[in-house]
Amino acid sequence: MAVLLLWGLLEGGAALWVRSERTLYYWDQIGYWERSITFSEMLKEDPMKAWRELARSVASEELNLLPAAPVGAWMIVAGESRLAYIAALVGFYLVPAVIFLVIVTREWSGSGWPDASTGAAVAILLALPAVGTVLKGYPGVGGVVLALGPLYLAGRRPEEKWKPWEAAAVGAACALVFLFRRWWGFWSLALALFIVVELGWKLLRSWRENQPWIGRRAARHTALASASLGIVLMALAGPRLIGIANVHFLEEFTPYREGGGLYHFLRENLAFWGALPLVTAVTGAVAWHWKGPRRPMILVTVMTVLPVTLLRVLQNPDAHHWLLCLPGGALLVAVPMARWMRSLPGFRKVALGATALHWPWLVSSRRW
Repeated sequence: MAVLLLWGLLEGGAALWVRSERTLYYWDQIGYWERSITFSEMLKEDPMKAWRELARSVASEELNLLPAAPVGAWMIVAGESRLAYIAALVGFYLVPAVIFLVIVTREWSGSGWPDASTGAAVAILLALPAVGTVLKGYPGVGGVVLALGPLYLAGRRPEEKWKPWEAAAVGAACALVFLFRRWWGFWSLALALFIVVELGWKLLRSWRENQPWIGRRAARHTALASASLGIVLMALAGPRLIGIANVHFLEEFTPYREGGGLYHFLRENLAFWGALPLVTAVTGAVAWHWKGPRRPMILVTVMTVLPVTLLRVLQNPDAHHWLLCLPGGALLVAVPMARWMRSLPGFRKVALGATALHWPWLVSSRRW
């Protein structure tokens, strides 16, 4: 029932948004709408040819048909209107992202469903400038759905305690995140860097503490995750990898880079998010560090900052690129909030929960 209510509220809000739009769309806002229509027409004419074209697109194109495939299938039934397109983005990508966020928040906070849902809702409301890009036609929020899986698996226990299937799943899921959109590849790269750096630290620690089994197990599971990542990427997108290895690949980002150093990057963050989400995320990190396991906190903090920083090295972020911060940043807010809500008496929980859901909406909606 709660899932249906969430779906109904988000779809209803999306419908009101589309009906009230008075704007001219540019390429980024209609590109995947057109691709979804194209894929829908191919499905109607020849389903097998459509799926072969999907596989070819994923294997060789940066702007591939993967985000458009479920939307195009939906359009066979719902039509090709802007409303049908936005409704599909909300239903296939935004709603699952919110549900997965609630599930991971509940697992990591040890809270019940109401407290975890409140924490996740506050995080989403604070992230409206990025989440709202789905209403403007960007399918990038689908990457949040894919990224929460490997983030949860990588964070719930250290590498030396992973099971073989968990290591393989982390690698395969990172490959899917990479294939979804080109810029989501920076998120997969950031997670890989975190795991490799942590492996180096554990090898050094295991040598100093004379516990070699820790380093060996961590190295074995990291190697398995790497193999899984490589196998999935080569199987699904070998030609794209060859293109990325080309020395001219980085030149593709040149038109999107306006320059600016660290100070300019920090100003971009503040200008896009506003002070409240950034302060709340920092407060959440401090609270998580104070109470709770530190490794998941370090992981989500790194995955909030590092992906968009890597992207910024090559190009200036657009509105939908800030979704790279969302899997980690939302958890930085949601998990401490859920723990805080769990510690409150019932009557205070209701009052403070309503307040917590209200003030981010006011601040974010004005900016958005």
